[in-house]
Amino acid sequence: METRFREDVGSVQNLYLGQFRNEMYYDNGTKSTISELDFNADYHPPIRRCWDELHPGPPYRQGGPFRSVKGDDGSKQISKIVTVSSHNLSDPPKNTYVYSYTGAFQPRLGSLGLDYTNFSQIGLSGAYGPTYMDPSEYGAQAWRRFAPKLEFAQLGVAVAEMRDLPRMLQQTAKIFKNTWKSLGGKGSTLFDRREIGRNFLNHQFGWVPFISDIRKTISVTRQFHQHYSQIKRDNGNWIRRSGTYQQSHSIDSFSQTNFGSTDDYFYPCAYFPAAMFDGPYRGTAVKRVISEEKITFSGKFRYWIPSFDSDDTYLLYVRNALQLYGLHISPSLLWEAMPWSWLIDWWSNAGDVLSNLSQSLQYGLGAQYAYIMRNVRKSYKLSVTPYFKYGDNGLICAEGCVSSKRREAAHPWGFDLEWGELSPTQIAILAALGLANS
Repeated sequence: METRFREDVGSVQNLYLGQFRNEMYYDNGTKSTISELDFNADYHPPIRRCWDELHPGPPYRQGGPFRSVKGDDGSKQISKIVTVSSHNLSDPPKNTYVYSYTGAFQPRLGSLGLDYTNFSQIGLSGAYGPTYMDPSEYGAQAWRRFAPKLEFAQLGVAVAEMRDLPRMLQQTAKIFKNTWKSLGGKGSTLFDRREIGRNFLNHQFGWVPFISDIRKTISVTRQFHQHYSQIKRDNGNWIRRSGTYQQSHSIDSFSQTNFGSTDDYFYPCAYFPAAMFDGPYRGTAVKRVISEEKITFSGKFRYWIPSFDSDDTYLLYVRNALQLYGLHISPSLLWEAMPWSWLIDWWSNAGDVLSNLSQSLQYGLGAQYAYIMRNVRKSYKLSVTPYFKYGDNGLICAEGCVSSKRREAAHPWGFDLEWGELSPTQIAILAALGLANS
């Protein structure tokens, strides 16, 4: 598929800010200008870059990967024009250097990550490069959540893990025994750190999953006919599923910072002599980063289970019932029952990928299309209060932002798979479902 790249960068503009002066007033009422210095600042226009694919249309019936980033470093948000100085300009001292500045100030957001080195390469390299806010890592989990549910309990896993039940009961009995001994004033190992660790693991990875399996089994039993009828009704039909996978909003506030001559929170503050400021600090800076993120999923699924098309015999009915309870042998079941698989799933999405693969192998579950999308916006806000001896010490503010919109497309059998990894069986099922050309 032909890919396309577009960008809107614009050209850097130079803005006149104001003039700094060093003057001397004499007893005879005259004055001389020791030096004058003009200050200018660069304005960086917002940058937009976009990568997508070209598809036939309209109407457009296909989609693909999409990535759009844009940013604004807030460099055009200069303050109002003011006059600040080291002495009272209405009655300046005689034979003394008097420093003054008439002009505007430019807040600097570089301390928050919007320095121009990163900002100019947005979408290309650096902190905001090609991997910035990639949604691919959520693809397998989102597929598993939104795909049609064909198993509503994990009795197979529960049966496989029954081998651990005697050990769980023994550890729990030991807890009650030690608790009883502690209440009686006798020594016990109840609060021994190793024992605390064993008790926590016994609860977290023993009883919690065990009770969860019991609850799921009861729920399936109560809603058995509803689930069974739903699977039978949708068998072989297209099913659209979409929704929000994850959404967050956070604000990171940085404590007020009294800054000195080496901190350039607003330009050209760092170039002014200390005599212009009231005390050792040059101002107070307050920084905030507001993050908004939304991850969504959209897909069109189809599955086909032959036994649900002709379940007129008792044997087929029982087979379908076992499926609802999760009692079919599958790669996912073997994975879940394997010792320490939970530890691997803790650091990867291997369990989700295997579960999705098992669904495709067992039930021919596939998608005509499936997308994981991630929209992120980060707003960077800076508020500065300067400490000039004379003149306007009003608030100087600026706001910049970086936003990213990304979409990654799944293969018909899920995310994290390539066409070259499909087996002949999967390709045959794919053709039978009509996924390739529909």
